[in-house]
Amino acid sequence: MDDVVARLLAGLEKGLAYVTALTTPEMVIEWISPSVRDLTGWSASDLVGRNAIELVHHDDLGGVLRILEAERDEPRPYGEDPARAAVNRVRFRTAEGGWRSLDVGANNLCHDPRVRGFVFVLGDAQAQGMMDAVYDAMVSGESIESIATRIAALLRWQTGGCPTRVVVHGLGDVHDGEASPDSVPVRIEVEDLAEIVVHHPPQSEPSEWLHLLMDRAAGLLRVAVARRLGEQAMRRRLDEKTAIISAVSHDLRSPIAAISLMSSLLDGSNDALTPEQRRDLAQRIANDARRTSRLLTDLTSMDRLLHGSADLHLQCVHLVALVERVVDEVEASDHCVSVDGRPADLAAQADPVLLERVVDNLLANALKHTPRGSHISLGVETLGDDEVAIHVDDDGDGLPPEVHSQVFDAYVRGQQSQGRPGSGMGLFLVRTFAEVMGGRVRCTESPLGGARFSVVLPRWRA
Repeated sequence: MDDVVARLLAGLEKGLAYVTALTTPEMVIEWISPSVRDLTGWSASDLVGRNAIELVHHDDLGGVLRILEAERDEPRPYGEDPARAAVNRVRFRTAEGGWRSLDVGANNLCHDPRVRGFVFVLGDAQAQGMMDAVYDAMVSGESIESIATRIAALLRWQTGGCPTRVVVHGLGDVHDGEASPDSVPVRIEVEDLAEIVVHHPPQSEPSEWLHLLMDRAAGLLRVAVARRLGEQAMRRRLDEKTAIISAVSHDLRSPIAAISLMSSLLDGSNDALTPEQRRDLAQRIANDARRTSRLLTDLTSMDRLLHGSADLHLQCVHLVALVERVVDEVEASDHCVSVDGRPADLAAQADPVLLERVVDNLLANALKHTPRGSHISLGVETLGDDEVAIHVDDDGDGLPPEVHSQVFDAYVRGQQSQGRPGSGMGLFLVRTFAEVMGGRVRCTESPLGGARFSVVLPRWRA
């Protein structure tokens, strides 16, 4: 037991956020932890033998005496119910003659023959107030920059003025105090979300207490950043859902209106139409019906895949054969569409139905947004050892570089698309289907001078 006590006392020499003290029933200090110097400026030896009441501000004596009376009437030793321990905030005299607010907890162990006195725990009230402010900022939804600023201020206060930096990757970089050139940076990574740096004075080693403080600050920052990222993801999902609903409404309204109009023209009472015109209208109705059916099928497939209610059949898909089949089924008489059939045996690991819908949407996008007579080329190639790509190139007007990263989002259309039918849903479906299959999409400038839309997928290996 003596060894345990010696080790405990040695640990307390490092300093803690709290001070532990033992007094007699008459409040004479018998022992107090060395960390009292960090809070009050007194050394432990300065205070042993003094009456603790003498160190409390006279306006706070009433509260302290009420705590002691309550503890004498109903002893509550540690371990029984710590939440019921009496706590009060009092002003404590410092070695310089000033006053410092401390949170004081008291436990009556006067009747315990092993202790025979009161045990007090004192904590820095300002640090607790700053900690509460961090929690309040998190609950009230303040910005990450504001929360990081509060955490940096809290750490600087708790470390006695060490300059502190809090970096939230992609969201903010907060400094509290200027670091000297010879200071020692102590760092802690908050997963891959953030980093906290405290610049420690060079003349001493960082204490275990500093690392404990930084760990606690990192925990607060982790919760705040994760919550904010979750909120942003939720907002993106809601925005995307709203965009999808608007886009689907737009895409369905046009063919349904066209079908309705052309059906009325085909009314048998209308003798002004020639048989050829009737056949043309019937063909257009069939095309719009197919377009509507494909859109609904794509949306249903996307919803089922994203919610895990549909099976994904990844298998060997020969790309050139699939591309040629899509081109053969598309009406493209107003454009020059070609397929580069090399290498003919190139295969991807993909779902053949979804990949066909991807290529069909990419080709439909190129046909829709390029002038009549434009050249559209579809080709495949290997990307390194593990990936393959399908490219759809055109010689149209292309897209500005700033739009390349946004064009696959729901309901985003390029400037060149204004005044043309469609909503931008096709490319959103392309991205969704590609990602479900473990692939990705991209938009770049085409060698033909227009736009290149590519889907990149894992290469099939037998």
